[in-house]
Amino acid sequence: MRAPYAANVLFIADNLAAQTALINFSAGGVMVYLVPKLEKTLASGKEITISVNIDSIPLQIPVYFSWKKSYDNIPFAGFMYQKLDNTMQDVIAGLAKKIQETNKLFFIL
Repeated sequence: MRAPYAANVLFIADNLAAQTALINFSAGGVMVYLVPKLEKTLASGKEITISVNIDSIPLQIPVYFSWKKSYDNIPFAGFMYQKLDNTMQDVIAGLAKKIQETNKLFFIL
């Protein structure tokens, strides 16, 4: 679901870090702008963790790179969550549902 507000996502892999903007947030993963520093982080082959605040809740989530696409010459990347325990899955699912409901209300108005 498209994020109803701007949020930055910090990608960390060992001593590498890249910050970019969140485009979509769901119970399964995130979509972000693919910036050069993030491409360098991906090329390292190291495990990646994201740090992001959703609805004022700070999250640190291990992810893996899922896909890369360009729309109108703007590169985007998708990441899926991994190694989540049941509690974290429930938190993320609840936040995704809340964002989805917020977007429905936004588009109805």
